Amino acid sequence: MAMTKYMHPRNKYKNKLDFASLAASYPAFAEYVHTGPSSGKPTIDFSDKNAVRELSRTLLACDFGLKVTIPSDSLVPTIPLRLNYLLWLEDLLNWTENCGENVHGIDIGTGASCVYPLLAARKNGWRMTATDIREESVKVAEENVKGNNLEDLISIVKVEDEQKILVGVLPEGKTTYDFCMCNPPFFRSDSETNSMSKSRTILRDPPKNGFSGAKAELVAPGGELEFVRRIIADSKLLLTKIRIYTSMVGHKNNANELVKELQSSGAKSLTKTEFCQGNTTRWGIAWTFCPEIRLPPLQQQVVHNKKLFQPMELTIPEEIESIEYNVYCLMNRIREIFVSLQVSSDNQTSNTKYKFEHYFSLR
Repeated sequence: MAMTKYMHPRNKYKNKLDFASLAASYPAFAEYVHTGPSSGKPTIDFSDKNAVRELSRTLLACDFGLKVTIPSDSLVPTIPLRLNYLLWLEDLLNWTENCGENVHGIDIGTGASCVYPLLAARKNGWRMTATDIREESVKVAEENVKGNNLEDLISIVKVEDEQKILVGVLPEGKTTYDFCMCNPPFFRSDSETNSMSKSRTILRDPPKNGFSGAKAELVAPGGELEFVRRIIADSKLLLTKIRIYTSMVGHKNNANELVKELQSSGAKSLTKTEFCQGNTTRWGIAWTFCPEIRLPPLQQQVVHNKKLFQPMELTIPEEIESIEYNVYCLMNRIREIFVSLQVSSDNQTSNTKYKFEHYFSLR
């Protein structure tokens, strides 16, 4: 099957959503649907957190028969991105010829929505063990599991020690798991969550989507790099108790650094993949200590819809004291540089299409 822009080839959201049809079937979602001023077509205000939350709930209900509660103070899972990760896991399990009904996975930091386990159980019949440190998230996650009659497939584990991720969290015994997955906290501090410009080129407009989440879902010491390093450290102790370790990574430099570290970790095999969706790229890394498993070689990794144009990166030196370090001042400084170089530039404003595509690029 040919790759389609932005999405995994098996992702059902590779085509634009039919907002009119969704609104006709789901009255709660219909409240947020209006006619776009430029497109003349049904859309929603993607800067409205409630609208984005209701869109995710509606997609889960419409396409997977899942009734999910997403608290207002919790991270809103963008369903196309979540589905991309699960489809990649399917690819890895198929590659290792282990895609049967007895698959048992772990979701690290499942969140209140418990979206990965719910999708994995409903879509594939996989058993899932989901962990989280927030008591509020665990409570809502358990309600979501029970409300969808998936208690036989999904178990929730409350993490008591924030320093622990896998070791000391998983139930003791001879149970082995086929994979673990994680959408780690991307940010190192609260200040980074106030502006997503840290993961965006400074020539781009600020994000137009509603963005929210509990601190534990967004922030961790050292950000995603240190969080995944802790998973790697645990994997060296657990070894073959988990057949394939995986994690999502939000920054290319972090993904490359983690791959380098994994190459000297003693892992028997490792791989990396790239997902391009909307205006953001995410990476997935996977490794194993099982000698019989050979993951797709790095040089043969599947690139899911690589962008036609890669973003330009430019570093503004901190010693320039006259510059205030926010995205707008930096953009003005770059425009000044362009003028001095006699390079023409356009200031492109966002439109409905940008907002729609950006929904697919959130965490």
